[in-house]
Amino acid sequence: MTWEIVWGTGPEDVLVTSHGAASVEGLDAVIREVMADPRFHPDLSIVFDESDLEWGAMDADDLRRRVQLVPGYLADAGDVRVAVVTGGPVGHGVHRQMESFSGGFTFDFAIVESLEDARAWLGRQG
Repeated sequence: MTWEIVWGTGPEDVLVTSHGAASVEGLDAVIREVMADPRFHPDLSIVFDESDLEWGAMDADDLRRRVQLVPGYLADAGDVRVAVVTGGPVGHGVHRQMESFSGGFTFDFAIVESLEDARAWLGRQG
């Protein structure tokens, strides 16, 4: 799994674009890299463009492990707003399943199909 992190590109404070085979370790590393950046601050608007991720290697146990990591990020995240671009039904279903496993995320969260949809959603949250 590879990714690119770009700061200050649009209505989002940070755009993270991921590619390749999704893994719990890779998804965790992305979040940790964003949070370690000196530009990170509470109340960020973040778009994760995961439309090019391949989810086939992750099973339900992996998704549960992924969700269990989320509370550890939230202590430093403040009122973060997160839009995830899934690009299709598989990614959409994966994120809905993770949201279900979490019991509902405690931050503003949207699952969308395109970068344009993510930016429109963030504009409405503003």
